[in-house]
Amino acid sequence: MRYLKQNDMEIRESFAFFDCESNRWIGQVHKFKHGEKFPFKCKDGTIKEYDFISEFHEGFAAIELNGKMGFIDKDGKEICPIKYSLAAIPDIPPTLVYSVFSEGYAKVAKTSEDGRRLVWGYIDTEGIEVSPFIYGNTYEQNGSFHNGFAMSKMFKSNKYVVINKEFIEVSKEYDYICNSSYGYSIVKLGEHFGYIDETGKEICEVKYDYAYRFHKDGLANAGLHERKEYLQFVDKNGKEYHLEEDGILYPYDESNPTRYRYVFPDDRYFIV
Repeated sequence: MRYLKQNDMEIRESFAFFDCESNRWIGQVHKFKHGEKFPFKCKDGTIKEYDFISEFHEGFAAIELNGKMGFIDKDGKEICPIKYSLAAIPDIPPTLVYSVFSEGYAKVAKTSEDGRRLVWGYIDTEGIEVSPFIYGNTYEQNGSFHNGFAMSKMFKSNKYVVINKEFIEVSKEYDYICNSSYGYSIVKLGEHFGYIDETGKEICEVKYDYAYRFHKDGLANAGLHERKEYLQFVDKNGKEYHLEEDGILYPYDESNPTRYRYVFPDDRYFIV
């Protein structure tokens, strides 16, 4: 059997983990058949066996042993006790979620005081618990830091916030924060939507009846039902555009009359 090395992983079943920087799943969940172990050859030549080893991310890999999670570095050193709880996304069968390091921190879970749920906190690359365990899980964002900030869900209030690396809330509490797209996230408060940047700053009022992710050209489709849908946009400064006033609609695909190219005076365009 081959030993696991960075970029030399024997894959027996499909798996993936979410990478905040590339905004994609790149390798995280994996379960062997009953009784099989995943071997790792340490720098000193010793061999350790785990139930699971993730890909390395920022020099560290998540490990699972007997239903608990920890981390190893490239040399095979366990940087923390293998004591953290594994989270499962409800599915058929359940999908286990393993944390990854992002900008020097990884989100880990313990069982809550009532023993019924998981509560989350952060550890650093030395395995030290650097935050209180006050967060809930957010499978979409995974609580990963990006450019010094992370979106997380508060355990007690069930609200979503943006935190900095001092674990201070830098945004208002929202009912939901969508994963970032080109540096901006949709937020929901009550029945209305708006947008924040990576630092948690609102770029516009949370007032829209609908909102979609930002496009690479710096525009997002958002608006009020009183105005025709798909004809309203917001840019990264919160400026609103309306088709009837600010742009020209051109057919985008002659074979599909429902698709159009919406062109602004500065030649930016959006396909709807």
